[in-house]
Amino acid sequence: MSREKALKHGIELAEALNAKVVVIAVTEPLPVDYGPGHALGWIPTREEVDSFNAGRKAFAGRVLDDGRSMAEQIGTTAELLHIPDAH
Repeated sequence: MSREKALKHGIELAEALNAKVVVIAVTEPLPVDYGPGHALGWIPTREEVDSFNAGRKAFAGRVLDDGRSMAEQIGTTAELLHIPDAH
């Protein structure tokens, strides 16, 4: 199921059940490979971490904006929540 279909289905279900709508976007942390003894791994620079985090925040923002728009189209409101650095 696509993200858009899942959002729409979840919001419609919550509305039908008179439940609170909460749209959650979870973004994973930057995968860092410290390697054995830190000699062979990859440790990102501050710029790489900042760039990655900005991209994840932008992605979460698009998902949450979609959720807000769909909720408004259905005639309800949604609480929006971004949980960064989680699985």
